[in-house]
Amino acid sequence: MMKSAGWYTLDEREAGSAVVRVKAVPGSRREEIAGVLGDRLKVRVSAPPEKGKANDAIVELVTGARGVPGPALGGRPGGHGRRGSVGWARGRGEWV
Repeated sequence: MMKSAGWYTLDEREAGSAVVRVKAVPGSRREEIAGVLGDRLKVRVSAPPEKGKANDAIVELVTGARGVPGPALGGRPGGHGRRGSVGWARGRGEWV
């Protein structure tokens, strides 16, 4: 069963699986989850939007806020634009 609340979706068929839709703000002065903006979670990171640096920082910030262990993180560069999603399954986070 899937549960959705606009900016996130939980998949109850596989415990610990979720997707969070984000609006990225790379190159910010500070790293923070700024709140909900429409159907997205607004995430500010200081990393520049080049070579996947901002994507990796967003994955770390979002999954870290949820308590996913650091070594389990896996960023996938290549997401373009300011709208994207961070997904994880069983403690492994990645940009999707």
